[in-house]
Amino acid sequence: MAMLRNNKFMRFTSRFLCVLLVAMHLQGVARAGIVDTEDLNTQAQLQDKRNDIRALVERQDVRTALVAKGVSPDEVMQRVNSLNTTELAMLHDKLDQLPAGQGALEVVLVVFAVLVITDLTGLTDVFPRI
Repeated sequence: MAMLRNNKFMRFTSRFLCVLLVAMHLQGVARAGIVDTEDLNTQAQLQDKRNDIRALVERQDVRTALVAKGVSPDEVMQRVNSLNTTELAMLHDKLDQLPAGQGALEVVLVVFAVLVITDLTGLTDVFPRI
């Protein structure tokens, strides 16, 4: 009787260890690489530009003007989040070139122009008739 219990225990233990070994090998291998300081700075600058544009879109006067043009502010936020590096830099530079103290109309026009450009290039489909 003890032999039978010992045999069942050995079978259970061996199966458990096999499953455990297979599970350990299924885990992915972590690889570390060197992160360049310039890459980190670029990412931080891009995030700052994105946050600046988000802050402009969140202004009440800009939101009102966007809705008047037929564009949802939520769609604009999604578009800003999906802009690539070049488009984000272009939009931010255009916003930086606007004179300080100007109304929201220029901001809306710049955002609207970027929306139309990305829609024409096929990156998004905010304006389905274009």
